[in-house]
Amino acid sequence: MISFVVPVYNEEDSLNLFNERLTRVLKSIDMSYELIYIDDGSSDNSLNIIKNFANDSKVKFISFSRNFGKESAMLAGLKFSKGDLVCVMDADLQHPPELIPQMLSEIDDNTDVVATIRMNRNSTSKFYNFGAKKFYKIMNRTGKGVKLTPGVQDFRIMKRQVVDSILSLNEKRRFSKGIFNWVGYNTKYIEIKDYKRLRGKTKWKFMDSFRYGLDGIISFSTAPLDLAIFLGTILSAIGFFYALYIAIKTLALGKDVPGFATIVCLLLIIGGVNLIFLGIIGSYIGRIYEEVKNRPSYIIKEKSEDLFKDN
Repeated sequence: MISFVVPVYNEEDSLNLFNERLTRVLKSIDMSYELIYIDDGSSDNSLNIIKNFANDSKVKFISFSRNFGKESAMLAGLKFSKGDLVCVMDADLQHPPELIPQMLSEIDDNTDVVATIRMNRNSTSKFYNFGAKKFYKIMNRTGKGVKLTPGVQDFRIMKRQVVDSILSLNEKRRFSKGIFNWVGYNTKYIEIKDYKRLRGKTKWKFMDSFRYGLDGIISFSTAPLDLAIFLGTILSAIGFFYALYIAIKTLALGKDVPGFATIVCLLLIIGGVNLIFLGIIGSYIGRIYEEVKNRPSYIIKEKSEDLFKDN
């Protein structure tokens, strides 16, 4: 059996078309399946649409008490999936259901995961694409045990053993792209074109992407802390040698009139650098604080009656 995990947040415009296309594809596949929709606290009519889908015994749903984020929605779907294979995909039709047969054909004894890579990002701005490229470069240079393939998507099919390994990681602030890579296993990548949304508008803003990328770097790297140590050492060395230079110059030439502008600039630069790295340290401490509180990643408000009989 294959389980489909579909996070949903305010996708009322595309849900019917998505379900229709996915169901049509699944009827052509000689496998039993289950569809798990996770409503991530949608404020539109998404949940009611999903409930209509749930009239089919193969369709299940989970509804959160509020918006917890896509990472939490994926986690819930993976946790309660029962399939030998699990497919994660979005409901906005940028992950075309018609690619599923090809992805399934690539799963074999030597391939544990089939993931997709988006080529030629035409649906996003040049500024966004530039930032994405830089993120992958930074992540691959600094990440410990993680090498992300540029353009890799959450759209993937995984064997049950891979899913169980992912679920064994109990961290609260999750960066799934890194986790998928960190657990290892043999992965085959399929290049697909950049599919645009057919309906609705993206809920993913630039600042969401920025925070998500920052989560990834902090979750899998201590490079920002190493950078703080390096720059702190450099600035201390510059200050020491500058003080030595002033001392020698004063002994040789007498007292020098201090430059007010120079002092102000140095104070601003050093103070700014201090604040930046206090913020970096604070980000790591904040994540430790979140883990120590051990709050649940999500709260389920409503679910299919027969979804969790075995849990």
